[in-house]
Amino acid sequence: MTFEQLLYTLELAKHRTLGEAADVLHISKSGLSQTISQLEAELNTTIFERTHDGTSLTVAGEKMLPTIQKILSGKNDMMNEAMVSGQTAYEQVKIAYSNTMIKAIPEAFFKIAQTNVKSNLRLDIVQKATHQIIEEVKNEKLDAGFITINNPNLKQISQLKFDIVHTSKVKLTVNKNNPLCNQKSISLEQLAKQKFGLYTDEYNDQLFKQLQYLCGPLNVVLRTDSGWTMLKAISDMNIVCLGREWQGNNSPDMPDNSDVLIRQLDLGNIINDEFVVGWITRPDYRKSPLLGSLITQVNQNLRA
Repeated sequence: MTFEQLLYTLELAKHRTLGEAADVLHISKSGLSQTISQLEAELNTTIFERTHDGTSLTVAGEKMLPTIQKILSGKNDMMNEAMVSGQTAYEQVKIAYSNTMIKAIPEAFFKIAQTNVKSNLRLDIVQKATHQIIEEVKNEKLDAGFITINNPNLKQISQLKFDIVHTSKVKLTVNKNNPLCNQKSISLEQLAKQKFGLYTDEYNDQLFKQLQYLCGPLNVVLRTDSGWTMLKAISDMNIVCLGREWQGNNSPDMPDNSDVLIRQLDLGNIINDEFVVGWITRPDYRKSPLLGSLITQVNQNLRA
């Protein structure tokens, strides 16, 4: 039995026909068929039923497939570990951001990597809920977190170091043609008539609950993590959403012509709209050279 035979079996199970699987694997149909037959003979088991319409897994094949996937996954893990152990000066940093990616973060990493071409650098960056980031920084699962938080929730990070980068306000993001753009201030009655999109964000949820306390039930038609999806819905469906002005302006999802497509309206007369944005790290954490350089570079770009 070889890894090649297992890989061919997995691909044929995905594509259901010898022709499609052979094209993906860049081999001939006869070569693929022969390899599968050799594996079946070795295992003394029929893995595929073959008909004029294509191939399908037998009951035995269905049972074997998860094991095949585990074996191939284990092989990949082993090869990755071997590659990493053979490298020198391997430096990895794990960070997470809440709500919206700030384009200055990957841009800073790209610049650092380009000026340190002889070093082995790796950045793991993912989006998580703010409370997850706080817990994972405390528990040393993350090296740092880039979060947005309001004053009532600052007690959640009292045990962490918080490096404030910017202050931000929550705005109501709307289509440029929305009649709300013509108002000096937005009333509760006007808000109650809108269709809302919500970002997956616990603090936005808190603010939205406050709005509903004041306005009554509000119509939510979209919930998403995607900035592009939200902007598209604002443009095409004329929905409105709660968004942090500064984060939106620094997001890679924001198009260059966003000022032509959308408007950001003030809600300060209705809700507490102030947030702070910054890095959280453990007080005793000794920053690696990569993380130190990354935070310094990002802060310089954002504070400029």
